Amino acid sequence: MRKSKIFFITTNQSKFQEVRKIMEEESSGRIELVHRDMELEEPKLLSLKETSKEKAIQAFKRVNSPLIVDDTGIIFEEYGNFPGPYSKIFYEMVGFKGIYNLLKDTSRKAYYSSIITFTKDGEKLYPFEGRYRGRMAHKVSAIVNPYFPYDSLFIPMSGKIPRSEMDFEASIEISHRRKAIKKLLASDVI
Repeated sequence: MRKSKIFFITTNQSKFQEVRKIMEEESSGRIELVHRDMELEEPKLLSLKETSKEKAIQAFKRVNSPLIVDDTGIIFEEYGNFPGPYSKIFYEMVGFKGIYNLLKDTSRKAYYSSIITFTKDGEKLYPFEGRYRGRMAHKVSAIVNPYFPYDSLFIPMSGKIPRSEMDFEASIEISHRRKAIKKLLASDVI
């Protein structure tokens, strides 16, 4: 069996480890995911899908090989698409205290949305979305991953503890990235 080689463009080593593990499992080893640690310009767009597509175009200009990019954000259902593509900057600006203040008297329902965009040529872009539903906890977990700070608050729908406290295998079993990757692999674009 010949493996397809696909680059995964990210500066986040934790994200790469997660996506590589999921890709190996879901593709039965037919895809070799290769990490490229590359900083991409963060376009100021209103949707994760459009942001992911723009990043795929940028990355292809530099790599010139089949690749995927991932743009993930958390969505507070009470606020439509917010913070969405601005999840990272929102957290950096207001921290956990600001998140608490925003959600104080509202629904705490939330979901992660991950858009995995694949391209072979930098022109045809194939975005796939996965969602991971849950709620935001009332207090921050003692375990905080600096790459995924929202995991310290996010409790999956059927769970009782924040994602940051879950075993790695359990946390990715029904994750947003797994759902997006399954859609990618079920398509005929690779």
